[in-house]
Amino acid sequence: MIEVVRGPRYGFKRKWTEEQEQWLIDHKDLQGKKLVWQLFHEAFPDSDFSICAISSKRTELGAYGVHPENWQNRNAKPLWSENTKKGYVRIKVARYEWWSKQKWVWVATHPGEEFSIRNQFMFLDGNNRNFDWRNIRKVDKRVIGIVNRTYGGLKKGCPEENDILITKIELQLAILDRAESVGLTCNYGSGRTLIARRNELARLSRKRKLANMTPEELEEYKKEFRRKQREYIHKKMQDPAFATHMREYKKQWLKKKEGK
Repeated sequence: MIEVVRGPRYGFKRKWTEEQEQWLIDHKDLQGKKLVWQLFHEAFPDSDFSICAISSKRTELGAYGVHPENWQNRNAKPLWSENTKKGYVRIKVARYEWWSKQKWVWVATHPGEEFSIRNQFMFLDGNNRNFDWRNIRKVDKRVIGIVNRTYGGLKKGCPEENDILITKIELQLAILDRAESVGLTCNYGSGRTLIARRNELARLSRKRKLANMTPEELEEYKKEFRRKQREYIHKKMQDPAFATHMREYKKQWLKKKEGK
């Protein structure tokens, strides 16, 4: 009988016996998962392992014999074969590796230039069947997200305009990356923005909100704003560094006022 033990995390787990494991090793040259499963249950009628469980155990034990060359890959396509996946053409560049054809064209026409998994390759004219090397541009993955989310994708048949748009986005990202390194960015909306830009947008929003208020609503809003302002300052004054800063600020303000 098969001994049943409780696994560390996954509840009940069936334990393989040494005889069963040795049987899989002795019959490692058998081909076909279903055949192995049938013969295994003939040898061990009391077991109830599934085909997947037996296959996983064979992999764990290395119980696969040496088969003729390319037995597991007898239907493999030759090198440089092409296929289509999700509307894009791919090309086989190694035994188990496929690249998008635009990536392969870019790498072939830009020898020595670096690229990483964070790079994608865009068609400037929007036609994913135009593999002219001048029509393919390497970009950061973030650029594609901004192009699709903010601009609704590239314009069809306008490579010059799309090239300018991509350059503009890359410049914006470079500015945000540099600003983030010195703490001048924040999360706003669906992405990053400069703190100064966020404050500007907040002021415009507040201005529009006040313009649509009635006099009574405006007066109530001002009272609530002053109350929250007093609470905020009182809370901040508990910090000695902030209190010292405010005292110095008041001194400078009084000096300027007296000078006028």
